[in-house]
This record gives sequence, structure tokens and C-alpha cells, in this order.
Amino acid sequence: MQAPLSKSPEEPTLVEPELLDAPYAGPLPGSSAGRFTLLEIMARGGAGTVFKAVENPSGLQVAVKVLAMPPESRAEVHERFDREIRALQQISHPHIVELYDFGKFEGTGLPYIALEWIEGDRLGKHIREKGPLTLTETWAITQQLLVALTAVHDAGYVHRDVSANNVMLSEVDGRLHVKLIDFGLVKPQPGHYSSVTRPGVIVGTPSVMAPEQFEPPRVDERADIYAVGVLLTFMLTGKNPLQGVTLAEAGKRWAQDRPVHRPSVDVDLHPAVDAVVTRCLEREPSKRFPSAAHLAAELERVIRHAQSSSLRTRAKNVVALCMRARTPSAAADRVLDEMVRVMATAGVERAVKLDEGCAMAMVDAPLDAEVAQSVLAQGTALMERLLAHEPGADVVLTLHTDTVLLRLDNSRVMGGPVLEMLRWPLPEEGTVFVSKQLAKALGPMLAGRPRYGDVTRVV
Repeated sequence: MQAPLSKSPEEPTLVEPELLDAPYAGPLPGSSAGRFTLLEIMARGGAGTVFKAVENPSGLQVAVKVLAMPPESRAEVHERFDREIRALQQISHPHIVELYDFGKFEGTGLPYIALEWIEGDRLGKHIREKGPLTLTETWAITQQLLVALTAVHDAGYVHRDVSANNVMLSEVDGRLHVKLIDFGLVKPQPGHYSSVTRPGVIVGTPSVMAPEQFEPPRVDERADIYAVGVLLTFMLTGKNPLQGVTLAEAGKRWAQDRPVHRPSVDVDLHPAVDAVVTRCLEREPSKRFPSAAHLAAELERVIRHAQSSSLRTRAKNVVALCMRARTPSAAADRVLDEMVRVMATAGVERAVKLDEGCAMAMVDAPLDAEVAQSVLAQGTALMERLLAHEPGADVVLTLHTDTVLLRLDNSRVMGGPVLEMLRWPLPEEGTVFVSKQLAKALGPMLAGRPRYGDVTRVV
């Protein structure tokens, strides 16, 4: 049976998008690749075809990956194929697919690789059929995956395609066993060997690609850490925010400064686990875990803590009103008290005066232009009312939108990015400001207004 050419960005052996329409000109079932007989096509990507095959005369089942392009075609595609072989020759590990042999077809000269045949399911299929995993199941898979990635990185390579379709799950001695497969996009880390990717060529599975993979050439092991963060989110929630998008769509979202999708938005989760996953997904590589080993140690620690704790949190999208005093005074203190009282009277569930000389109110609301305009109008009216009663109060009101972590048993605020505004520098003039995120929703209403870092002056 010959499988049709797949254009899914989740297929193995994905290379440049322009190669996805290349006609198939490779060997057919029944052909011989050295001592292996090809049985059936199992997968096709842009430039490679994976066959189920059998070794002669042992009868051992293997996977044979064929570069189904003429030898005179693009040199960098052939070099990637050779690099996959070199990497697998150097890396022998129980959680990494094993290389058996490699060579070229007689007559055509097409190169092939004979690899270990793995009976089991891809991680993506496993989750689509069974749904999100428990913390224990997630750790059992991730621990083995991180051990495999440590071996890859120690050998001087970056996998660059740690997607749910490249993690195989099988059963060995009654236990779940993980194998990392498809090294077609493996790349030497900076300082190791040479890079063959042409300038402007972007390769990978879009849904797990780190931001820096859209801006080659220096990609190191922290790109794989980002991909593990995506898989952790997928395992815990059953969702991948970028599943199925194209390279162009994914690159555009990163260019638009796409915020991190916290897993606690979708599932109840211990905040320490949520924080580890979110750190993996940081836009800047320097803010992620420096290595797979570091991530494994921290993830094991927080999962053990989470399993023994009853604490659970959920992340919610909120619009926050944060009032702070430039100069502490009795008048400013009375304004903060009055803001909390007004918010409570209006039915705002989370309105509190904090020790840092500020007060904050948060409203659960998905942000759109209508909500943003309403919040801006109410916020400016609130400031006019408060300052009319306390003209000597030197206070600033900032309107912002982001996520907050809430404790499930009592709705207590446990943290979250929205609280970062408590540490923002106070502008020197003006009393009402909106953050960059809120300003985007307000659009042209704020055109021409003065800016102070990440905030726009309104009044």
C-alpha cells in the first residue's frame, strides 16, 4: 500500500515547505536496500519516505528511511541526511532510536538508513486517543525524554524537532518505554562542526519551534527545552496552541510577541509545576532551563511536591486596575482605601489593598475592544472621583491585562504575570495609564499619546 504525500507539518522528515509538493520518485515495496527488503510505505514527508522492511536472512523488522530525491538535488538536503547518520553513529542510548545500517540503492544511488523498528504509538496519537495525562504519567514520559536529550546534547547536537510525533511510546517489561526518533533536522550546536542550512531557510515542526528557530542561525539545546515545554503542556492539557499551523503562521505569531500559554489556563495545576512549564516556554533562551539535566532535576522536585500537596491553582485572564502612590501620604492612603471600597461595592471579587503602598482590583474578562473601552472609561471616571475628594493624593492608576494564578479552594491570588505591574517604574506625570497589551485592544483611540516604557499616558 502506498501512502499519499502528507502535507501535515507534524509529519516526520519535514523539510522546506517548497519540497512538500515534490513528486515521489523513490523505490517501491519489494525493492531491496542492501540486505533489507522493503515491505510497505509507513510515512512520507517532504524529501523522505519511511518503509517497514525486513532484514535478510534474519527476518528482523526494521524501518528504512529513504531520501527519495535525485542525487543531483539540493546539497543541503543530502547533507542533512548524512548528518542524521553521523549523529546516530555517535549517540547510542536506550531511549534513542538505534541505527542499524546505511547505504545507497543500486542503480539509482538514493541513500537510505536502516533503523530500529519500534512497535507502539506516537505520543501525539496516544494523547489524542486517551486525553490529557496525569502528573505521574507525564513525569514517566518526560523523564525518559530528557535523559535522551541529555545524550543528544552531550554529543554536541540539537534535535530541533522534539514534537509529539517524534516521541514513540511502547511497552517494555510491562512499563512504558520512550524512544526519541527522527533525527532528520539534527544540527550541531554552535561551536560544533559546520551548519549547512541556507540563510532564510526555516525547518522544523511549527507547533514546537522556539522563537529563535525562526531567526537562524544560532540555535542551541535550549530550543529543545522549549519543545519539551510544549510537550508538557500538551500532555497535561491535551492542547497545543499552535497545533497544525504552518511555518509562516507560527513565525507571524512570534513576530507579534505571542504570550506564553500557561497550562494552568486549561487544567488545575500546582503553581510550581505551572512555573516550570512556563519557564521552558520563555521567549528568551537565557530565561529557560540551561540544560535537559537541569530541567529534569527541577521537574522531578516540583512534581513530587505537587503529588503530596492539596494546593491547586488555575490561571485566569483578568483585567487589572493597579493604583500606586508616588509619594506615601495620608491622602494617598485614603484614596487606596476608597478604591478598594468602590470596587467591592461594584461586586469585584478580588480587590485588595497591599502593603507596597498600592491597591489592586482584578476582573475576570477576556479582553476585546469593547471591554477595553469600558475599563478605560470606568478607570478614568474613578480617578476623577477619587482625586476630587483627595486633591493632594499623588497616585497613579494603571490598567493592564494578563493572567493571574488563583488558588482553587479560596480564590486567593497566588501569583502570575499580572502582578509584575507592582514593580513597574512609576511615570513622572499623569494619573491614568494603560499597558501595552490593553493599548493594542484600544487601537487608534490612543494614537499620539505619550508613552512611558510599556504604558501609555491617558490623563
